Formats: sequence, C-alpha cells, structure tokens
Amino acid sequence: MLLCYGVSETHQPKLRWELPEGAQTVLSLFMGRYGKPPERYPTSVIRATYDTQHPLPIAELKQELDDVIDTYERVLAMGETTVQPQVEASEEEAVVELPLRADLRAAVTAFSEALHTSGVHFGDQHNDLVSSFISSLVTKPLVILTGLSGSGKTQIAIRFGEWLGPDRLYAAAVRPDWTGAEALFGYEDALKREVDGRRAWAVPAPLEFILKAANDPQHPYVLLLDEMNLAHVERYFADVLSGMESGQPCIPNLRKDSDNCWRLKSGADRIPFPKNLWIVGTVNIDETTYMFSPKVLDRANTFEFRVRPSDLSVDAIKPMPCAPGDQELVRGLLSIARNDNWHRDRPHQSSSDLAARLRQLHEILGRFNLEFGHRVFYEAMRFGALAEEAGVSRLDAVLDKIVMQKILPRLHGSRRRLEAPLLALAHFCRDLPDDVESNEKLPLLNVENLPEQGPALPTAYGKVVRMLLSLRANQFASFTE
Repeated sequence: MLLCYGVSETHQPKLRWELPEGAQTVLSLFMGRYGKPPERYPTSVIRATYDTQHPLPIAELKQELDDVIDTYERVLAMGETTVQPQVEASEEEAVVELPLRADLRAAVTAFSEALHTSGVHFGDQHNDLVSSFISSLVTKPLVILTGLSGSGKTQIAIRFGEWLGPDRLYAAAVRPDWTGAEALFGYEDALKREVDGRRAWAVPAPLEFILKAANDPQHPYVLLLDEMNLAHVERYFADVLSGMESGQPCIPNLRKDSDNCWRLKSGADRIPFPKNLWIVGTVNIDETTYMFSPKVLDRANTFEFRVRPSDLSVDAIKPMPCAPGDQELVRGLLSIARNDNWHRDRPHQSSSDLAARLRQLHEILGRFNLEFGHRVFYEAMRFGALAEEAGVSRLDAVLDKIVMQKILPRLHGSRRRLEAPLLALAHFCRDLPDDVESNEKLPLLNVENLPEQGPALPTAYGKVVRMLLSLRANQFASFTE
C-alpha cells in the first residue's frame, strides 16, 4: 500500500507539490521492484509504503497522512505554481518558480508612494529614509529603530509589513517578563499528551509566525518587536542573533498535528533561521528600559528618528493600512537580499574611495580600542552598493548613513572613555580630512564650529555633537537619547 502525493492523469495540474529533492515516484518504484510500470498514477510521488501482510502502524500512518494534508493545504494557500519535486532524470520537469522582478529602486519608489497614500510622511527626508530603510533590511535582516516617541518608528515597520502582502507581518509587543528564549521559541509542554514519543510544545505567536515564514520561502515576512528593550534583549534574542549570523539550526522544527498540538517533525529537531524573515525592533529609552549590548548593535543597522519643525504638517492624517505592493517587486527584494554577492557584482561607483574611508574610520577608532571588525566592513560595503541602487548615489551621503547606522550606535560610556573618540569622529564627519589630528590636538580643534560650506557628513556630525554635549553635561553619553 502506497501513500502518495497524487498527480492527476486526466487533467494538467494547476499547482505543483512542494517536496524535497530525491522524492521517489510510483513509476520508479514499480520499475525497480517489479520491472514494469504501474497501471495508474506513474508520476505521483511516494510519501510512505506499507506491507499489508503485516498489521498497519496506524499511529505512524496517521502522522504521515497529516503531513501530506499539511503540505496540500500549504500549496493551496500559496495559490500559485510551486517547485516540482526533483525525480529521476528521465522524469524530471523544469523547476518553476514564482515570477519576480529584482528592481530595488522600483521597489523603494513603490513603497515610498504607498507610505504617502497611507498617511505616513517623513518630511523632506521621506524618500531618503525609505531608501536607507529598505537598503538596510536587504543588507542584513535586522534593523533597530530608535528616537522620539511618535516620530514614525513603528509606522514605517507596520506599513512595510503590510506592503509585503497579506499576513506577512506580525507585531509582537515585548514584555518585561521576556527573560528567556521561551518567549520567542516556546517550550515542551509536559501537560499535553505525547504522540509516538513526541512531546507537545507550547508555541507562542512569534514562533508560529516564524514557522509560517519558513514554510513559505518565496515571500518575505516582517517580525516587528515593539519596545524591544523593555526586557534584556540578549536573554530572549541570543538564539536569533547566533542563528542569523552562523546559519546553524536554531528554530524548533515543529508542525501542528490533527489534535491541534505542535510537535517536532520527524528528522532534524531544529531548522536554520528563515532567510525570508526580516526583524525590525523599535526602541524607546527611559528608566524602565535596558541598554543594548555591542553584540546586538554590531549585527544591526540602527536608525534614529527625529522630527524637525518643518516636518509638522497641518495636512497630516491618521495613518491607514498600506495596500499590498506588486508581488513580483516584493519577491525581487527577497532575491536581492538572498544574493550575498549582489554588491560584488554591482559595486558602488566609488567603492574604492568608500573602502578607504572605512579603513580610515577603523584606524581612528583603533586609537581608542573601539575599532570594528570584518562584519561591519562587509555590511557597510554591501549597504553602499544597495543604497546607490536605491537612489542614494553620492559617496558622502552613503558614508554619512554608514557612520550613523553602524558606527555611532556602538559608542556609549563615560566622559573619560568617549570624549577623545567623539572629538576625532566630529573632526572626521565635519571635514573628511586626509588625516585626523593626533589625540593631543583634538581638544584644540573646536569641532563644534561649522565651516561655511557646512559639515561633510551632516547627519552623523550633528549626532556626534549632540553626544559630546550630553557627555559634558552628564559625564555619560550613548547613541540613544
């Protein structure tokens, strides 16, 4: 007796099963075992075989049947053609993937306009912010949004998730009692019954969403961690950080059984962090929140949201849901994010100059034991190429964003520790000199005095000066204000 993923003989299937490589067809089994083709359904793919001369393993059969039904429901939910199983060369059909359009600038423009339509606007910097936000997510799937409450941090994340498509956003409100990985990854629930030796799991909503993303690899998903620092980030997020960086399995490999309980699938207990899942965390700073460690900040692009007087408009409306974007563009974004060599094939037009400036920054920070590693350099070069494609072409504009998003967030501490490096960074951001002055001469530069033409890196320079003022007033400073 065979349990199969059926393929119709009488009608051309509109959908295709999404199965692992090496799946065996009925035809190949019959030819190998009996030396002749079957009477029916030769192209159906075998899930399991059973010897009817012995008692059937009912529990195992039921589990296998549940797996087939889950796969069937997932294919129906996608509503479009999916990948055909890989079979023997004589029967192999061409792999059909969902169409996509890898056009970063078109995607940025489309989302920027969708934000306007939904009532979210960031003043004169709107398009620039959208370009940087999307380029950062495509560079690395972790972005942290900090800044003034009510400045639009949560709105841009929610609207982006809505723009990706229906049900591709989950907003999780981080709670102070998130003291371990269970808040994201769940735990074995000993109060529910076991099936075939497999314990049931308590699965929180974020993990259910992560598993949904893992089962739909052709579309991107966004997990929003709102008020991310209400709990110690490293306590509940360490497994994600490690899995995201290493690519090693870190997510429980669970499925929902017919009794509505989650249990481990057969095979591997864990799966890698889904490459189609982007995480956005919002941050507010007060006496109830916790600081981020360099381990977290080093792996993210960090944005600071500020509101200028000119951004306040009497025509503003309450934000509305964002319409889903062109799905080919959406899938195109994901294809760029998955291509680790995209920036090498399409480098920034001034990539050598960008690399030289980053090495100069490394040398400056190295004076104070604050230098960055290979990861930051690689991600900065990748961001530069992506940002240019998204519409941020000038070298100084790209460098301004890199310093703001990757360098400054890592700096916090006392005046004794930070004053000299902040003075050096202020000199760098103001003048982009060939050589930054020696440590002894830095206090004499009056870095707060602006040249007539303005600072070379205006956003980063303004932030460094604010950090310096805070440092001198409070004897301590950090990126978050």
